[in-house]
Amino acid sequence: MWTSYLNSIGYAALAVDTFGARGYGRCPNPIWSASTFFVKDAYGALDYLAKQPFIDASRIAVIGFSVGADHINNSLIPWRVRGPGERDFKAAIAFYGRCRSIGSYPEGSIPLMEVIAEGDKDTYSKGCGNLNSRIEVHMLAGAHHAFDSLEYSGKTDGAGNRMFYSGSATTKAREYTKAFLQKHLGSGR
Repeated sequence: MWTSYLNSIGYAALAVDTFGARGYGRCPNPIWSASTFFVKDAYGALDYLAKQPFIDASRIAVIGFSVGADHINNSLIPWRVRGPGERDFKAAIAFYGRCRSIGSYPEGSIPLMEVIAEGDKDTYSKGCGNLNSRIEVHMLAGAHHAFDSLEYSGKTDGAGNRMFYSGSATTKAREYTKAFLQKHLGSGR
């Protein structure tokens, strides 16, 4: 649903399946914590998109959900894979990731927005309230892990988080995403 939403507001979107590309299903699996795979795939997607004639290579963001958000927080941003002057992401958005997994947020890092669910025991209650003031944080009151997924609603994830779909939280997350992308990438149209 996120690719459709991003397209509807004028942004191209490429969904990357780090697990499926390596023959694994959903979490937990043997590579869910292997940051090198996620970072490699993210930068592979960046380089691929940058070569497309309909993409402005200077306006590409990365978005991660849950485990993907964790890898943005604890690997992609603090590892500083690309050096000054090299192609890099313009911004990053992490949805319901573990805020405690944010390693360092070095000066000059790409802009980061965390969108977290109040009822997600693995996020807000574990450090999101104490993040660096340069990180934009939005806590969705009353929302739970995977608030934007009808597929997972009513289930429990591997970390014990109850997952419940919330239309209002999803709408709010979309508003935050649109504003953040417009601020850092410019209009999608």
